[in-house]
Amino acid sequence: MHVDHVTLRLITTWRGPGTEWLDEAGTDRRLLGSDHVIRERAAVHRANTGDILILKGERWPGNSGLGAVHRSPPAEGTQQRRVLFACDAVW
Repeated sequence: MHVDHVTLRLITTWRGPGTEWLDEAGTDRRLLGSDHVIRERAAVHRANTGDILILKGERWPGNSGLGAVHRSPPAEGTQQRRVLFACDAVW
């Protein structure tokens, strides 16, 4: 699990499992960069194929330390492939 150092990121998965993200209440930000950031499994959400996510990053005004915590779905031991489109807002 990680945050992006952008203002906004649009993510959509055209093929395969969608991006996962955490509710703030289920996040231990001190452990970012590892799966231990997840306080409770119920806090993990997964987008469906074709869903569009717009995630606030660390550089959104007033959002430092609060960027959306997310990850690609676990792929270990699977043969699943993903086609993903991501677009960052730049200003």
